Amino acid sequence: MRDFAQELIDKVIDECYAGLRGAATMKTCGLVCRVWLPHSRLHLFSRVTMDPDNLPLFIDIIASSSLPLLSFIQYLALQFVRRPLDNVLLNKIHCCPNLAGIEVVICEGDALGFKSFYQSLQIHLSFWASSSPSLTHFDFKGVDMRTPGIENGMIFDMIKCVPALEYLSISGPLLSMRPDSSPRAHSLPPRWNALHLHVRGAGEFLRSLLLPTPPILTSLKMDMFCQSIEDVEYFCKYGGGELVSLSLMHLGSIDAAPTVEQFVRHTVKLRNIELFVSKTSPILDILLALPPYEWETITFVLYTHSTDIAWEDIDVALASHRFRTLRQFRTLRQFRIRRYMNTDGSLWDVSMMTAAVKRMMPLSSAREILA
Repeated sequence: MRDFAQELIDKVIDECYAGLRGAATMKTCGLVCRVWLPHSRLHLFSRVTMDPDNLPLFIDIIASSSLPLLSFIQYLALQFVRRPLDNVLLNKIHCCPNLAGIEVVICEGDALGFKSFYQSLQIHLSFWASSSPSLTHFDFKGVDMRTPGIENGMIFDMIKCVPALEYLSISGPLLSMRPDSSPRAHSLPPRWNALHLHVRGAGEFLRSLLLPTPPILTSLKMDMFCQSIEDVEYFCKYGGGELVSLSLMHLGSIDAAPTVEQFVRHTVKLRNIELFVSKTSPILDILLALPPYEWETITFVLYTHSTDIAWEDIDVALASHRFRTLRQFRTLRQFRIRRYMNTDGSLWDVSMMTAAVKRMMPLSSAREILA
């Protein structure tokens, strides 16, 4: 191995990590020889998941390693499983200078246990943020929250501990948000610009963002299942003026075209829109309802296997002057069958822009906007 430059070895390790079994491959690479160890460990510990059971083991690994493992961590996931993580042990991993994102996952918990965890989490978040200026992402996931829901104020308390925050995600199939029992004023990180909400009852949270000063959001991804149309439109009207990208999921549960029109009429800077629909019929109606903004990308993601799509009519609609700036039009089909999922568990999106479809859309094909 000494005959190869370290840069070349590092490149080989990078390519191995990008493969299907990246983490497992890194463990093998670390055993090849001594010069392979540092860079393989850099990837292996770039993402670390801690729960009450493995946290003590990780502390032992840090103590016994000759490498600065904490400096390798870029993404840290904290899992609340029946009980909080040990605060004394968490204190030992505060110094993560290259930390870019933190994910909090509530796997199993009750209201009392989570409240204790939430209070101590604020202290730890402040330490991680102070040691890593690159901490800009915060994900909160409620996988199994046996609680009445999470109060809006709890989210505000957590994100204010991350002053460099740029991206916030709140998600969970069983997670619901509810108004504060005692509403109070809140301050928001000044650089926060992206929000992903995949929870129930998020409309009230959006309203609470507007006071006293709304964030300057440029990207919003919203699950419309069990949401108040009025609350979302209210936010778009008074807090969506800077939105550049908008993604709306589960539009199949509502009247899609009028709803989209309600939202986007307030977002004059919008350039990119992504819409998840369960039927093919609203696609043309939505295109005809979109205002003449300087569109760059328009994406439809279908939950259905139907192929009954009026491609010729869509082609004519895209030729309208309102889409003169459009650079990319995509229609994807999302597979929800387990055997079609990606290796990380995410759903697999497959483009419907086949050669046959492109022949039915000659105007768009000539502009090379079909992806």
